[in-house]
Amino acid sequence: MQATSTLRLHHIGFVVEKLEEAAAHYQDNLGYCIESPVIDDLGQGATVQFLRQPGALHWLELVSPLGGGSSLWKALDRGTSLHHQCYETEDIAASLGQLRSNGCMALGRPQPGAAFAGRPIAWMMDPYKGLIELVEAGEGARSLAELDRLNQEAVHA
Repeated sequence: MQATSTLRLHHIGFVVEKLEEAAAHYQDNLGYCIESPVIDDLGQGATVQFLRQPGALHWLELVSPLGGGSSLWKALDRGTSLHHQCYETEDIAASLGQLRSNGCMALGRPQPGAAFAGRPIAWMMDPYKGLIELVEAGEGARSLAELDRLNQEAVHA
C-alpha cells in the first residue's frame, strides 16, 4: 500500500450534542481556545466549531447535528464521539484517487466546504470503517498555511 504523501492532519472531529457545553469542557479541562465562530453547514446537516491548543498544528472540530433530519443523530445514539479525521491536501482529486486505489471508498463527490471558505471537501471510508474527510489546501481561515503563519508569529513574538 502506497502512502499519500500530500496529506497533512487538519483536524479531528468529535460529534457532540451541545457545542457550547463541549467547547467549555475542552477549554476548561484541556486548554483549548475557540478559533472559529459557530458555523451552520446546511449541506452537511451540521453545526461546527473549531478549537485548538496554543501551538498545535491542527484543530479539534466539534460537530453537532443541525436539525432533526441530520444523520449525526445516529452517531450520537450509538454513543459515538470520535467522528472523523480530516487531512488537507494540495490536490483533492489526486488524493481521492490514491486513497481509492488503497482500499478507501468515496462517499460522494467533492463539494464546497462551508467551514473552509468554499474550498472543496470530500468524504471517504477507510477499510477499517474510519471516516476520513479531505479538504483542499488554500488560503484563508482554517487553512494549514494560515495556521503555520500564526504559529511562526507566536514563536517570534
